Amino acid sequence: MRIIIVGNKGGKRTIRWSGVILAFLVSAISAFAAALLASRLLRGQWTPLPVGSSVVLGFTCVVVVVHKGFRTPVSKLPQID
Repeated sequence: MRIIIVGNKGGKRTIRWSGVILAFLVSAISAFAAALLASRLLRGQWTPLPVGSSVVLGFTCVVVVVHKGFRTPVSKLPQID
């Protein structure tokens, strides 16, 4: 499965907001699970750190992907409807 965030629609760059939201949720949930597991294994207890770090990491991942999409030439972006 491929999540398209920035695509080519009618020769213009277009942000697919459904892709942005989905990418944020996938990256934040993955980061949350990894941070929670690492916290449990390293400290032996659950800590609130994973919540904040996963939101920041999810947001950062989406910003990087959108920035990359805007630096890619329009002709190389995937076509969207």
